[in-house]
Amino acid sequence: MKRKFYTLVFFVSLAQFLMAQAPGGISTNLTMWVRTTSGTTVAGGLLTNWTYVNDVTKSFTATTAPTFTTNAVNFNPAVVFTQTQFMDGPTGANAPISAGNDAYTAFVVWKSTITNDFQRLWEQRSTCNSCNDAFSIATWNDGNYGDETGTNPFQFTLPQPYTANTWHISQINLKAAATNDLEIVDETNYTSPLVVNTDPSGTPNGAVLRDLANTVNRIGLNHDGTTGLAGSIAEIIVYNSNIDAGASRDKIFSYLSLKYGVNLNHDLTASGGATPWSSATNTGYTNNVFGIGNDVASGLSISQSNSANTGNGDGTGISGAGNVTLANPSSPTDQSFLFVGNDNGTLTESTTGVPASPAGLQIMARNWKAQHTGNVGTVNVTFDYNGLAHQGNLTDPTTFRMLVDPTGSNTYTAATAYVASATSGTTVTYTGVTLPTGSTFTFGSTPVSLPVVWRSFTADLTGKDDITLNWVIDENQNAKVYEVEHSLDGTHFSKIGEVANETDTKAYSFDYPSATAGTHYFRVHEVDLDGKFIYSKIISVLVKTNDYTLRLLSNPVNTSAVDMEIVSATSAKATLSLLSSAGSRILALQQQVQPGSNRLQLPIGTVAAGNYILQVRIGSTVLHEKVIKL
Repeated sequence: MKRKFYTLVFFVSLAQFLMAQAPGGISTNLTMWVRTTSGTTVAGGLLTNWTYVNDVTKSFTATTAPTFTTNAVNFNPAVVFTQTQFMDGPTGANAPISAGNDAYTAFVVWKSTITNDFQRLWEQRSTCNSCNDAFSIATWNDGNYGDETGTNPFQFTLPQPYTANTWHISQINLKAAATNDLEIVDETNYTSPLVVNTDPSGTPNGAVLRDLANTVNRIGLNHDGTTGLAGSIAEIIVYNSNIDAGASRDKIFSYLSLKYGVNLNHDLTASGGATPWSSATNTGYTNNVFGIGNDVASGLSISQSNSANTGNGDGTGISGAGNVTLANPSSPTDQSFLFVGNDNGTLTESTTGVPASPAGLQIMARNWKAQHTGNVGTVNVTFDYNGLAHQGNLTDPTTFRMLVDPTGSNTYTAATAYVASATSGTTVTYTGVTLPTGSTFTFGSTPVSLPVVWRSFTADLTGKDDITLNWVIDENQNAKVYEVEHSLDGTHFSKIGEVANETDTKAYSFDYPSATAGTHYFRVHEVDLDGKFIYSKIISVLVKTNDYTLRLLSNPVNTSAVDMEIVSATSAKATLSLLSSAGSRILALQQQVQPGSNRLQLPIGTVAAGNYILQVRIGSTVLHEKVIKL
């Protein structure tokens, strides 16, 4: 009986957690929310069922199923329609908008492949063609879109231009007002929405145009099969109330902008109220803004991203666009974000502003700027040279550089330089990059490779507070010395020692004993015989005063295991347990830990999404960390 009771508590807690999620954290009057990242049933590449996120008892079913495609926009899937497919959802009392309502709104992430035909994205209405009882997101045959009420004068509600083959975030917002009662808002006019008067009678209530029906709830095609979408949809959100300019609209648009990499040209607001991207702070860098981060209240865990303006859905770059991707944050936590935007400088290399080393380096005239909220840790950065001229050799990563100026002044003569870790086709990848908030960065290349190639650089606790640095290099015949630098903030470094180069030695180490409690940052400054130099990546180590410390390496968890680091002063047995929010043990695993840093995993592949507690028991010491599984 006790086991059944705990199981019930667990599923109730899970349901409450899922129901708490809402776009931008805005849940009031949210009645329909479908997204391609969850709730989809796919058979043979076709979407047959699409379940509401906010109510798993409701779903759309396909009569003629559209195609489900992965990596359609910023690593997210989409549903593809070719003007004949459609899906029907709950109607009547279960329709998204109550019949006769005067105030409601819908958001949709979409693109069309054409601008010369009538198309229907989503609609709620009756089957009467002359009743003026519809609310829909529709396009006109002149490249405009808006809300079609069902019959004349519906064309006057379709005045907002859209661009074919471009992803848009659109809101159709209807107010209970006598005049100017319709807003059409998207990423192109966010700061000055298009306002339309759709009620010629001049009365907000009882007018025939406001008499909304609830007989049809359809995606992809008009109720009579005459106007179908030629394009794709990634997400639809409907509220049974209007959402005007203000905090709620900002949070919903920001959620969609972050998820799909669509530049909003406006401040971005997290569900918790923080501003992870400020247009005022980043004046001049508001082009192609995109980012990564976690927002649990919105159901977001973005671990890789690029701008929809410069990249394709799978992260490859559009030719000549200079696509940048961010990926693999080392320490993601809820409400932590990293955004970047650029100054629209030219994507051509020159010697302007280059550092003294390496010889022959040229850098792009375009600069990118970063804004951190919280700390996602280090990231991997990829730049795509598709359609761009450069000096580098795309089969030799050491001919490419990423330069980071922590001051944000676009001065790269003393910047942190990263050597590319890999190339693939026209893309160049940099791993373990630190982008402090306010820093600027750019990319460059050399015609020849460096004499030193960094293979690895790590730091480990070898005791309670002793740190050992290890690095492995190659092609070091022209290297002279490795100067080890230390920092407590990850930005301001000072030299703490050096190790002489030996041409027949590839692996080196350096000890930093008796480190104080806190986070310590290290980098190695390699100097050549001729005075030229280059820096390693920056790495960090956390030192705590307890005999045992616990740190999650990723949270929220979107893999099959909880990754953790346990720092131990002694050799001991550790019991790893996953507890429900009510405190009952779900699973447990015993592991041996050794003095120093231990990286362990607790498999949770069979555990449902939700909030949990990780418990680590070592002797009489018990450590806890909250875990969120997505």
